[in-house]
Amino acid sequence: MRVTGLVGVLAAPLLLAACMGYENDRPTPLPGPLPGGSWQQSCRDGQVRNGYLRAQCMTSNNAYRQTMARIGTCRAFGNRNGTLFCETSGSGNYRWRGSYETSCRDSSTSSNGTLTAMCQNASGGWQRSALSPRQCPSYRAGNRNGRLFCEG
Repeated sequence: MRVTGLVGVLAAPLLLAACMGYENDRPTPLPGPLPGGSWQQSCRDGQVRNGYLRAQCMTSNNAYRQTMARIGTCRAFGNRNGTLFCETSGSGNYRWRGSYETSCRDSSTSSNGTLTAMCQNASGGWQRSALSPRQCPSYRAGNRNGRLFCEG
């Protein structure tokens, strides 16, 4: 009886630590770096696993939806109504910046670098607009009444 009691006393702290799961409480490092893009503004819990970007992304009715997209040659992703899509692919890493990001949504960049987005106009409606690198070599865009323009 004494041996069992002594073993129990010595094993109790180890058993308690295992049950509390101290090792499992530590965040696990993600297998790869997260791709860039506007998806980070409307998605959460992003992670890269087995060549896919996985995240919960906001839909147009403000609900989150689990989604994933194959990374492949994509360098930047966007969120279109809860679905990840490639904003920038290949070696032409075009990354548009500027004030348009606050009043435009569903932005994407084509293989030739043209920015396309749905931008809000003065009456609150949304319209599709595009801006090419030829029109705007600075890659800084703004929204003027639903139309993209070059900021610099």
